[in-house]
Amino acid sequence: MTSVKWNVWVVRCLLCACICLGLWVPAQARQVTQTDPTNAAFGALLAMPVAAPKNGTWEHFTVEKPADFDAEAASQEDLISYLDEQRKRGARFDSYRLQGTLFHHAVRARLQNVALWLLRQGVNPRLKLENAELDGMGVAIVMSTWRVFDALRKHPAYANLSKEGLSVHYGQLVKASPEAMRVLLDKKLWVIGTPQVQEGLTAQLGVFLMQGKPGDALALLDSNPTFAPSSASCSSAISYKPEPFPTPQATPAQWRAAIERLPAKLQSEGWLCAFRYASSKSDAQAMLAASAVDLWRDPLLTVQTARLSLANSAWAGQLRTMPQAALVTALANSDFQAAWLKGIVSLPLADLTWALNLVKPVMTPGTTVTAIGHWRAALGKPATAQTPDSVERWRLLAQAAPPGGGQTVNVLPYIKPVTIWAAWLAKGYVLAVGDLNHWLRDAKLDELKLAYPTLQKYVPAFTQQALTHLVEPLSSGDGYWSTDQLVKAEMLASTGARVQKPYPLAAAYRTTAAKDASVAKAIEHKWVLDVPESQRLVVEVVKDLGCKPIVSAAMRLSVAAWDRWMAPATGPYDVNASLSNLDALPQPSGQACAWLATGGEPPGRKTFYELDFFEGVNRFSPCADGNTVYGIWEESRGEWSSQKDLQVFGSMYRVRLKNSTNEALLEWRESGGGCARNHGVIYSVHDKNKKVELVVAERGHPVYDALVQQCDLSQLDECLKLSEPQTATQAPPPLSWSAKYLPDERQGFLAAVERFDRAALNQAKAAGLFADWVQSGLRQVGESRLSLEDKRKRAAWLLAQRPLLANALDSETIASLLSWLPVQDWQPVVYAMRCEQRADFSSFTQVASAAKREDVLQRARTTCLAVTKK
Repeated sequence: MTSVKWNVWVVRCLLCACICLGLWVPAQARQVTQTDPTNAAFGALLAMPVAAPKNGTWEHFTVEKPADFDAEAASQEDLISYLDEQRKRGARFDSYRLQGTLFHHAVRARLQNVALWLLRQGVNPRLKLENAELDGMGVAIVMSTWRVFDALRKHPAYANLSKEGLSVHYGQLVKASPEAMRVLLDKKLWVIGTPQVQEGLTAQLGVFLMQGKPGDALALLDSNPTFAPSSASCSSAISYKPEPFPTPQATPAQWRAAIERLPAKLQSEGWLCAFRYASSKSDAQAMLAASAVDLWRDPLLTVQTARLSLANSAWAGQLRTMPQAALVTALANSDFQAAWLKGIVSLPLADLTWALNLVKPVMTPGTTVTAIGHWRAALGKPATAQTPDSVERWRLLAQAAPPGGGQTVNVLPYIKPVTIWAAWLAKGYVLAVGDLNHWLRDAKLDELKLAYPTLQKYVPAFTQQALTHLVEPLSSGDGYWSTDQLVKAEMLASTGARVQKPYPLAAAYRTTAAKDASVAKAIEHKWVLDVPESQRLVVEVVKDLGCKPIVSAAMRLSVAAWDRWMAPATGPYDVNASLSNLDALPQPSGQACAWLATGGEPPGRKTFYELDFFEGVNRFSPCADGNTVYGIWEESRGEWSSQKDLQVFGSMYRVRLKNSTNEALLEWRESGGGCARNHGVIYSVHDKNKKVELVVAERGHPVYDALVQQCDLSQLDECLKLSEPQTATQAPPPLSWSAKYLPDERQGFLAAVERFDRAALNQAKAAGLFADWVQSGLRQVGESRLSLEDKRKRAAWLLAQRPLLANALDSETIASLLSWLPVQDWQPVVYAMRCEQRADFSSFTQVASAAKREDVLQRARTTCLAVTKK
């Protein structure tokens, strides 16, 4: 080849290479930067400013905004163009994100051009929102997108729906908004007598009346003569006033016209709505005069009107115009009596005297105690100044109250001034010592001096123990001590009060004793003892259980079903929660361990993400109460014995006094997201009548007393160098309880899966299976080199274990199944994840999409059909 020809050939090759490289690089870059086309379509639409939810955000469940679409500057036409590009790339517009399809979200955002384009692309408008009954037409009605609504009326999916069909499916949506009601009625699409339309119109009528719009309510009734409302919604709002008042405010004559147009059975209820909007005494009297309702012949209406009057001080004068006989009859009802006593607290003194005299003949100690709590809230709010005549109001209430008869008034210690306590205690009402102890720690010295003579007379048991209780934090480390507490303690001591048995100084106060004069003074007075270090006992964590964990056949079967085991109810408020942890505990006698099962939710800060299709995501982080169950295994009875008054939340450790046989169990509870404080709980294990019990150990238990001297109870993890608890089994599968205590049985089960020994598998099932065994079995099958048919046989047996399946299907197991399991075998998996709602279904769809399992995704979108049990 000549040099010229060679050079031409080289140039041509380089040119082709450049062209190919130029085509390849952008394609590669685009492939890297672009997301899944379905996610890109959703991300672009949801990033549009108009698609933002009403109140919340799309955070936490967010769909990522694509980098190649400027949603802030885009028009609907720009969005349509981008969606068309994603359609060509394979986007599935009927997929779900954030509870809806792309069509649902377009309608919600009122992007009507986009929604109409999607209809032309063949999306299915009959699909319903997840967790809701609304389909595309329902969303269009709620959002008042009438162009989309009109298009749907002609769509093949809806064209055959008659007026009756529309009424049944969408009639209740006339309550979506006044606009929706007017448009739908104007289109004359509904059969007014249909129950669903009746329900929707009734709800909208109630809204008009509750909002103080009798004119709108009357127009609704007059324009639909066959409409027969079933309620007016007014009786549900008798205990609060409307806010704000509508402008302009309806006149009594307008209210009367609307009330007279209501069915006779609802006129009394309509009157209550009218009376709610009486902004003055004269207005209330005018409404009463204009109404055709006879209030005083209906005891219930009397009660409701009186309660409305009590809810707004502007109406209080109306109470005096009511027939006294009707009120006396109504006050015989204990619920109304309690509401009356609560509502009259702020009346002028003359009206208050009248109201108390009216209720005095029927007042009971129970309603009086309830009233004391309400009055304290009204007259003694810390954020507001004390009502100037509150003492006189308390005197009037005490004067009208019946004898207490031993009724405990736990709110009385928090009522000021303390000088009024004597009147209540003299009448036979009782103060609990525990409530007084709480008051004592927070009370000021002047308050204590004023209250003490009364307490000495009526609650001598408290005054005898008051000094002991006040200085108790110094020895327990659980409470507050300061100079303020010291001066109160010295005042109590000056009256002759004594600490009968001083305890050693707690470690929590020892570090401050040298520089805190109040602690030094307490030691000087011998209210607490400063024990030399050489005499202090030492608590140590024991590294071994000291017992042998034995799992009987009966216990294995019970634990295998523990997610369905419920503690036997011991009271009406017991929590119905499943078990989640199982701890082996040393017994007082014998070499076998005891077994403690616990479950439910511990107390502390909980974060909830509430997702609503229209409102977006709202985040809540309340300090929630704990909901727990617990029990100890009784082998002789073959069941779990519920532990009364025991709440186990944290990790358990075995602890012992050094060089001693005294030992206990320590539970370490963390603060729960700042809702509480870190602290430890000591338990002693009792063997009572061959039944193991846990008992909370307190002052007097040698391990507890020693631990308080050694450690600050809020820093036990540092003081005792706590590591992983020996008695807890909180590791995730497959390192679960069964893996630790039934390793041979677990391995035998997996071996039976490998050789597909049905007899051995059924034998293991009868003895008790565990979710992590099924999980490991599914992964093992996926990783094996068996033929597809052999894999399917083994997987079919494992997937038939329905009670365990949802807990076995974590992300790794799902990924394993997606790599090989045929679509016809996915029904149990889809049912467990979608229909039992025990897994994050949206995450599943994303994983399946990434694995390019379109067949599985299509199966997953089907409705929840009953799964045949195997």
